[in-house]
Amino acid sequence: IVDSQALAPGHPWRESLDLDNFPSQKVAVLRGLRDVPVGAMRIPGAAQLPVPLRWTNLIQWLNSKEGDKSGKSTISTLTRATILIVEDNIVNQKVAERMLRRLGYETAVVANGAEAIEMLSRQTYDLILMDCQMPVMDGYEATRSIRANEEKGTRVPIIALTGHAMADDAKQCFAAGMDDYLSKPVQLNDLSRTVSTWLATSRALAEKTDARRARA
Repeated sequence: IVDSQALAPGHPWRESLDLDNFPSQKVAVLRGLRDVPVGAMRIPGAAQLPVPLRWTNLIQWLNSKEGDKSGKSTISTLTRATILIVEDNIVNQKVAERMLRRLGYETAVVANGAEAIEMLSRQTYDLILMDCQMPVMDGYEATRSIRANEEKGTRVPIIALTGHAMADDAKQCFAAGMDDYLSKPVQLNDLSRTVSTWLATSRALAEKTDARRARA
């Protein structure tokens, strides 16, 4: 990862970088809105990571394929992820939705587990944020139903939203089939780290599943 300022003409670091024979491994340039384009910096194939650097953008680039080095591709892949928020509290809905959109994700919101199952019957989501305690159908029952009806080789990440952080609560989440949990009030850094990690894990699993099916 190279700071764009180090590539500016006259910068002492630029003289020590052989840009015509830069290492062939993945390279990213940190650049601000006023920096010159990466193409003008003469690092072939370098990705663009905008600053201030977001954790989600960094994780997405690190998990990208070797041939996918354009910053535009990195950002577009990130923003294509759609997250279903399952939460009955209107205030919590708006907070979660605002944070996820700030991180670059698309969102959809429902108020209970039954509505989540109905939504999933009509379209797919990249990840689900699931409140545990809701009327009509709670998050535990909804998660068990989702897991029971998933196709073989597929698994949508489900992150529990819980008002507690006790060991027994975590065990109950995992027993229901949830992958991870976040305690309320959810902090932006925790949400960013957890969501980006599970999205990357899910995509890696999907690629392996596709590869196995292709060989079959």
